Amino acid sequence: MYSPDELKSLHGFVKATGEGNLKKMMVGGAMTDVHVNMLVKCVRGCTEDEFATHWEAGTFPKVKFSPNEKAIQEKCYGVWAEACAKLGLLSSKAAKKAA
Repeated sequence: MYSPDELKSLHGFVKATGEGNLKKMMVGGAMTDVHVNMLVKCVRGCTEDEFATHWEAGTFPKVKFSPNEKAIQEKCYGVWAEACAKLGLLSSKAAKKAA
């Protein structure tokens, strides 16, 4: 589990960073362009508090997802957690539990 402050910080980082730069930093391994697109949509579709609540519950804000995004919904939080832990945006201990 992540602290609400960690998740709010992640929300702020993703919201403030351009999508192209996020893709350069995050894509690799299990994290694909589709995962990054989906993360950006989720961040833009809710507030920091809502994002933290959705992350912990494994749910999504009311945003429209493409068919490719819908196909990866079940496992995306684990993939996001792993990629964010590699960048130091989330604690790595909690990421191992989430994956």
